[in-house]
Amino acid sequence: MIDSINNITETDIDSDAIGNILNDGTWQYTWQGRKLTGMSNNSKSISFLYDENGQRMRKSVTENGNTVTTEYVVSGKSVTHVIKGTEDLHVFYANGQPSHCKYGNSMYTYVYSLQGDVLGLKDNTGAIVEWFLARFVV
Repeated sequence: MIDSINNITETDIDSDAIGNILNDGTWQYTWQGRKLTGMSNNSKSISFLYDENGQRMRKSVTENGNTVTTEYVVSGKSVTHVIKGTEDLHVFYANGQPSHCKYGNSMYTYVYSLQGDVLGLKDNTGAIVEWFLARFVV
């Protein structure tokens, strides 16, 4: 690990017999096989629930006694809804990949690179409303 002034520091990372990280010095992790079921530190606890196919269905984050739960609704292997409290994101697919999403009363269109990577979202006027950080390997 390199700190903000480029001094190298050492952090021990504990892992189990199959390579799952158990403790990275900041978080403690719990696993069921290769599925991450929980994370915790001094101030926050996060739990994950999966369906019988191993897809994540729920994430619950507890901090300062308050719990916020995110539900994932899937169709096949595709996430079609993400529900967090009163917020609802609905994803529409075309040709096996996300094409549009609806958040609140607004529709957005996914912007793709020529390689098929999602680069951002544009609104119904065609204006880019979000660019996603992309890493390019030279």
